[in-house]
Amino acid sequence: MGKQTKRRWQLPQLTTKAKIIFGLVLFLFAAALTVYIVTSLMARQAIDDKGYDIGQIRKDLAAKTAEQRRDDTASMVYAAQAAGDSKKAGDIYMQSIEVETDPTHKVELAIDRADQLFKAKQTAAALAILKEAEAYSDDKYLIAHQLGLFYTLNKQYDKAGEYYLLAGSLVDSPTNVAEYPKAYYDEKAAQLKQLEAGKG
Repeated sequence: MGKQTKRRWQLPQLTTKAKIIFGLVLFLFAAALTVYIVTSLMARQAIDDKGYDIGQIRKDLAAKTAEQRRDDTASMVYAAQAAGDSKKAGDIYMQSIEVETDPTHKVELAIDRADQLFKAKQTAAALAILKEAEAYSDDKYLIAHQLGLFYTLNKQYDKAGEYYLLAGSLVDSPTNVAEYPKAYYDEKAAQLKQLEAGKG
């Protein structure tokens, strides 16, 4: 019998196309990891051990145009949240709301802040922000829509129905960018009435 030669296990030979795809995947993974690390480091650097000067943040926001304020608020909130500092993110929202002169954007900022609180299970604080925002603009559509949604999520169906009916009466508002018709809100209110009746 002839001698048997042992074969070593070898990686299969890759085609040129496979090598290129594999290289691209590795490159994209490394690039994404680098961006994540750099963003995290920058966010942490922005929030140092000494804390932050909320008064300075307010002055900086007040000195900018409405468009710059929107962009800067979003950037600062993102950086604070990426660094795990929800308190700073909340403070930035509140300062931005206080200096905002455009009523619609003021309401939108309040909605964003309330959403942040709601996700953190701070329901009472979220509601307080939204109720306060009712006074920010003469156009009540946007806040009525949001309060209807908030009360629905909070299973307060009677109040949710009231706000949806209010939103339905204001569908001609320029802030109704999704162009919900009155029938949409009437149907929501009817569904919520049934849910409320089912609770009893």
